[in-house]
Amino acid sequence: MNKKSFRHSDKVFFHDTGISGKDYTDKNWRLRRLSSIKKELNHTNVRKIDILKIDTEGAEWDALVDMYHTGELGKIPQILLEFHLRTIPPVAKMEEFTKESYLRALSIIREMNNIGYKIFYNLQTHNCAFISKCSKMRRTNCVDVGFILRN
Repeated sequence: MNKKSFRHSDKVFFHDTGISGKDYTDKNWRLRRLSSIKKELNHTNVRKIDILKIDTEGAEWDALVDMYHTGELGKIPQILLEFHLRTIPPVAKMEEFTKESYLRALSIIREMNNIGYKIFYNLQTHNCAFISKCSKMRRTNCVDVGFILRN
């Protein structure tokens, strides 16, 4: 990550920890479950997260599943995500998602919709594009998506 934790303003903090579906450290990346981060920061009962920004180079999918299972998903009014649609090293060499991975990603987004999250923004980031082995078309690996909770 190469960026230390800091306080951006009175109510905005940057933490040098990525969100994942499990607690681990991989090379320079410190990844934790959202529930673990809240415990570490002593935010379990006293603070509400208004906006959560997630850009964890592929770990976002497992993080969302974990947040669903722990009940965290549905409590955050706004989630800003950078989705990655290829596997990211060192987990594997960079490969296009399999059909099963795409279906899993779709089911995660569908479940977010069922909880009440609606997409208010999306942008394909073309600086991380690749040629799909399946369609032979240029596709993007990164998609910025903003979700707002509408109950």
